[in-house]
Formats: sequence, C-alpha cells, structure tokens
Amino acid sequence: MDELSVKREDMGKITVLYLRGEIGIDEIPPLRTRFNDLVDTGRIWLILDMEETTYLGSSGLGLLLALYNGVKERNGEIKLASPNQLTRDAMHFFGLIPILEVHDSTEAALAAFPDDLKS
Repeated sequence: MDELSVKREDMGKITVLYLRGEIGIDEIPPLRTRFNDLVDTGRIWLILDMEETTYLGSSGLGLLLALYNGVKERNGEIKLASPNQLTRDAMHFFGLIPILEVHDSTEAALAAFPDDLKS
C-alpha cells in the first residue's frame, strides 16, 4: 500500500496539489479536511496533479465531486492533471469526465486558467 502524501505549490491564486500514493477510504477524512481548509481560506482555483496517484477508490471519486461542488459554489475551478488510465476509466464509468476537467499535465491545466490568476 502506497501511503498518500500531498505536496502543495501556490502559483499566484492557483494552488497545485501533488497527490502521491493511494486514495482509499482511510485517506478520505484527512484529505477532505485539507481540501476544505484550502477552500475556506479562499484557495478556490485548484489543480490536482494525479501523476503519482496509484489508486483512486470510489470514495475518492466522491470526494473529488464534493470538492468540485464546493469550489463551484465559490466561483472557483478545479482541474485534474495526469490521472492514470485506470482513474480515467473509473471517472468515465461514473460519468465524471464531463463534469471534472482533465488535462494531460499540470502545465496544460495551468495554461487553461486565465492569466490574471497566475500572478
């Protein structure tokens, strides 16, 4: 089992979270708290870099949808970067791909945000 680690990088008003390891049911409560803390402090433009996410369970998919809804309520945006094929397949299966914006890299996700948020 790959323990989840999260690294944060702020780029202007955009926050990139690098998620490394597994996102199973045990990781949901602390991850939810971390996401809520970001949104509550006004960090509502987010990129989740999932290049090194080795597992995303159904609870994790639910958390992504809840985060999306929380960010949207505050007129923010969330973009996913580099999810593996298994994660993409699960998101397609559960109908999340049309809802969650997915990019092939963090750089592509960052480029999709307006320039005034980047500085």
